[in-house]
Amino acid sequence: MAESASYNKTALAHELKNSVKGEAKHRIKSVFVTKPEAYDIMWEKLECHYGDTTASVQAALEDLQRLKPVKEEDYKALVELVDEVESAYSQLEELNQLNTLTMRDVDNLTVITSVSIQSKKKLDVVTT
Repeated sequence: MAESASYNKTALAHELKNSVKGEAKHRIKSVFVTKPEAYDIMWEKLECHYGDTTASVQAALEDLQRLKPVKEEDYKALVELVDEVESAYSQLEELNQLNTLTMRDVDNLTVITSVSIQSKKKLDVVTT
């Protein structure tokens, strides 16, 4: 039973390490997934950094600011763009910090998404 628990923690550590990106990935990159304690160590590092609401809000806003328009006909990148926006929005909503979005943030998203949506519309017209 102890071996199974160890394996599960190790598997969770691998999953966590492969799931995070950006600043969170940077925070846990020094933790090697060689023993079950790695999972707990990674969570401690993330909680230490993101436990502060200010840091979490800043990370979500930075994620939105780093977004780039997707190339024409790159449907996968468009889906990833939408996922990124939804993720940041959900994080801000969960923290009750949607009011931290500025008009500049919204304008940037409008430009990025309108370019991406125009590309998608062109793709739809060509394929129909």
